[in-house]
Amino acid sequence: MKKIITIVAAILVVAACSKTNLKIEGVIADNRLDSKTVYLTNIDMTHLDSTEIKKGKFSFKCRVDTPKIVTLQIDMGQDEPIERQIVLESGQINIKIGADNEIDVSGTNLNDIYSDFWRQNKLLDKKYENALNISEKAAAEVDKEYVELGYNFARNNPKNIVGKIAFLSAYWGMSIAQREEIISLLDDNFKTDKKIAKIISNIEQEKKASVGQPFIDFSANDINGNEVKLSSLVGQTDYLLIDFWASWCGPCRKALPSLKALYDKYKGKKFDIIGVSLDSKKEDWAGAIERFQLKWTNISDLKHWDSYPARLYAISFIPNTILLDKEGKIVGRNLHINEIEDILNQK
Repeated sequence: MKKIITIVAAILVVAACSKTNLKIEGVIADNRLDSKTVYLTNIDMTHLDSTEIKKGKFSFKCRVDTPKIVTLQIDMGQDEPIERQIVLESGQINIKIGADNEIDVSGTNLNDIYSDFWRQNKLLDKKYENALNISEKAAAEVDKEYVELGYNFARNNPKNIVGKIAFLSAYWGMSIAQREEIISLLDDNFKTDKKIAKIISNIEQEKKASVGQPFIDFSANDINGNEVKLSSLVGQTDYLLIDFWASWCGPCRKALPSLKALYDKYKGKKFDIIGVSLDSKKEDWAGAIERFQLKWTNISDLKHWDSYPARLYAISFIPNTILLDKEGKIVGRNLHINEIEDILNQK
């Protein structure tokens, strides 16, 4: 599953144009963009500032006291905007937008580092798209490259915002040891970020639900209101997969056909699935079960991210999986379909 680089950062830019320490100079190759509006926007898409493109150029001047991530965006009307994330920091930031609308950012230290990270991720995006046309296994290998890239950038930049961004983009695939290493290196100010604070708090719980540990029991109601305990299914088959998902989760829906094919191939004494939905509305959950014709047991406490089973297993993103063996021991976490099948074929 492609993990898109979504930067979760609170953006509060202190503007004081009488004492500017930041200048953005933009040059655009396509003269058809003249008179278009360029925005600097927060993560919530609220506008910080805007300017007009004139004769293939635009500029901003303001003040920032702490480096921040924002999106530079050109409004294209009915079409998709031309956009890229940049680091607002003191100095002159140079923006070049080519005829193909690719945006090059340079001029300050953090933007040079971030541009390198961005460029390498874009190369992996193309590689991932090609891998999807080959096999799940090929895509899974590219996923590992995303994680390695994020880990290395975070490890090399723990005190600046690029390191924070890199960590948030790849923590999902890092081992507990790797996450603990990066967290120990991060600037203390970054550790108060809500997402990072949650990652930190999840680590201790995840250790209790890590590979090699016994399963942790839970219960929730199925779609008909009947209580189902995890322990009632453990040991009934060689392997039991706990699939954490939700109807509102696009990657979850995309993964369901492959999961259904795996279930149809191995169901019986060898394999079973229990789905744990992080939905909050029963009608959405029920609709997805019917639409995708999910035949395995599905339960939910309809508490969204406050789902008790998800908290027990330190689930911080979905889709996510926990694989149990016949004795109830955890033998895998966050497995791709091909990895699950490899384990099933060991017996």
